Amino acid sequence: MYIGNESTGTDGERAKNYQCNSADAFRGLGTAASKSKKNGNESDQVLDTDSAWGDSSGEEGLTGGQGITGKVLVSLRELKRSHLAFIDNHTQSLEAQLQKSTEYRNQVSESISSLEKDILEALDKAD
Repeated sequence: MYIGNESTGTDGERAKNYQCNSADAFRGLGTAASKSKKNGNESDQVLDTDSAWGDSSGEEGLTGGQGITGKVLVSLRELKRSHLAFIDNHTQSLEAQLQKSTEYRNQVSESISSLEKDILEALDKAD
């Protein structure tokens, strides 16, 4: 904890006005441990039964069980499935569009060739 006045001049002057519980607190390394003590009822272990953190062996999370890791794995697999389905549908759509474009190009090319032939025949007859 600090007591000070930030409105005073330079950073050096501000640093002199702070009274910290640690020599490193001004640099952001202060501690509150001296004021934070257990009353005997708390535990360091996570009590949430839906969390893999409470299992010190970590096996629940690694096997894809009921923990957070299992839920993330299920979500990841669903995301993969939906993404691949989207890509497959989009690929089919693009392939169909490419097929139509190719057919159209061929039709236009045939029409142009036919018109060129007609023009050349008309020019030959005119001579």
